[in-house]
Amino acid sequence: MSKTFIHVQPRCTFRIGVALAFVGLSIGMGNGAEPSPQMSAARFEKMFLQSMPDHHNMAVQTSQICLEKTQRPELRGLCQQIITSQQRETGIMQGWLN
Repeated sequence: MSKTFIHVQPRCTFRIGVALAFVGLSIGMGNGAEPSPQMSAARFEKMFLQSMPDHHNMAVQTSQICLEKTQRPELRGLCQQIITSQQRETGIMQGWLN
């Protein structure tokens, strides 16, 4: 069985790397396993809720591109599920922040 890889544009790869680095640093990860002990739960929760919508929006944008490009029905279904769930979760998180 051969594997098919999806080509990711360098600009998108860079954006993903920057987003992951930002989240890791802003959470205060020491070894990448858990938040800094100095960060309060409330501060961590607020930071998490503020940063995750950007991550979710990137997943939605990527999935929308996938819908335009793929010819595989099962991948189209997965992309649509990602769009639906990520948009719903973004709305929930933004509601909690307000």
